[in-house]
Amino acid sequence: MKKILSLVLAIIMSLSLFSCGTLQPDSNSTQGTQAESSTNDTEKQTHENGNPSNTDKLLSAEERAKIRDLISELLSGYKANPRDIIPKTMLETNKSKVVDKENIPTDYKNGVSVSSIPTTAVGAQWKMVLDNINQTNDFFNVLSVADKTVLASTSLIAAFFEKEDINSPRYTFNVDNYSITVDYDGAYVYYVMELNTIQISMKMDVNTKVKTVRIQLTDTNALSYTIEANTYTFAISYASIRQAFTKITKNSDNSIEGYIYEYALVHKFANFYINDNYATVLGDALDNNVVTDDYVLELYDTKTRELIAFETQETTGIINKKQVSTIWLNLRSIKGINSISYGKFGEDDDKGFYLNGSSAQWVAGEEVDNRCLFDIEFTEQYFFYLDDEDFKDKKEDVPMLRIQAAKLSDITSVVKKANPSVDISVNLSSEHINKLTSDYAKYINESNLNKNKVTSSEIIALVGTKTVFI
Repeated sequence: MKKILSLVLAIIMSLSLFSCGTLQPDSNSTQGTQAESSTNDTEKQTHENGNPSNTDKLLSAEERAKIRDLISELLSGYKANPRDIIPKTMLETNKSKVVDKENIPTDYKNGVSVSSIPTTAVGAQWKMVLDNINQTNDFFNVLSVADKTVLASTSLIAAFFEKEDINSPRYTFNVDNYSITVDYDGAYVYYVMELNTIQISMKMDVNTKVKTVRIQLTDTNALSYTIEANTYTFAISYASIRQAFTKITKNSDNSIEGYIYEYALVHKFANFYINDNYATVLGDALDNNVVTDDYVLELYDTKTRELIAFETQETTGIINKKQVSTIWLNLRSIKGINSISYGKFGEDDDKGFYLNGSSAQWVAGEEVDNRCLFDIEFTEQYFFYLDDEDFKDKKEDVPMLRIQAAKLSDITSVVKKANPSVDISVNLSSEHINKLTSDYAKYINESNLNKNKVTSSEIIALVGTKTVFI
């Protein structure tokens, strides 16, 4: 995608260097068409504003002013980049969370101080959200390059609708090598710009004021998004192998909620909820691309993007299946663990964890509901670093302590039963723990209902097809 974007931007910039605005009125155009998002076929769309194209009846001054003002309204707010909606602290560009990739602990053989394990990483669920946001951002980079062309076109549009001898709301002209067409059919007002394979198509429902923008980079790479009062939806199709749908709503209390559906190798799904204090994301994004009914809920501090903890729903067993809820805690949140190593203490030992320099290997809890009661395990997390001016991610294994949710309050005694020399307790506020468990209980059922709400074929229909005027 980066190579495609770079090529597209290079084409735009090279053509713009040698171009200037030219006025080419097209007042005698034939009827317009608009590609409907619900079909792959281009359907003819007849203007029904009382003054269809290609008639002898001239547009009145009132009609011309109305169309001009509607186009101006469309162009006054056609952007809805999701990066402008999500809190800046939760993005990968949060520089306070950028790490030196060489200083991330990767070898625990000789022991690592818990305080040296960074808390700047994100889990697989929030990484999936960021990936989808960044995929749409590639299209918005192209839209940003076209902004000056849109601005330059407004005076030409205004001048055209000042003319008294026009009989059509259709107007086609060139600016900066873009071919631009504006139109009005009584229900929608349109602004469409094209350059080589690129088409940026905007329309607004004149009654509801809902705006839809479709950005096509190539025949197989397109994004369509819709702007309503407090809701933004994005549908993307990339190279015919990946489709994704994102919906974000801003609530009256400035909190944000959204969900994402992604279809590539497998179907992935995520719900997220963000307020001033917490960011919660629940999804089924598993790195091994195995389709399951399991979920992971990650809880972050919105102000710092620190992963506080996460809770999982796991289906265990083959015959007597059980759904087990497990809470995963950063080792920094455990009082009594100062250092950790992983490997063999003796030649005859199996690999395992060792705490605080002890030669006694860590022992997992007894099996309950086909899953051991507690353990320390490596989890895959994503750290962000700067490569020149580009933010990139690095996946690393980070040790965390997990315990079945029903036994969290008994963590000290159940761990000590299996590990007599280990005396630990949870050093996490009750507010954090209550938020984690209450959000898990609240959203797990909602996700079961929403997981398959949007299909791949529906996303393709929402992306739609190229706008064609005939």
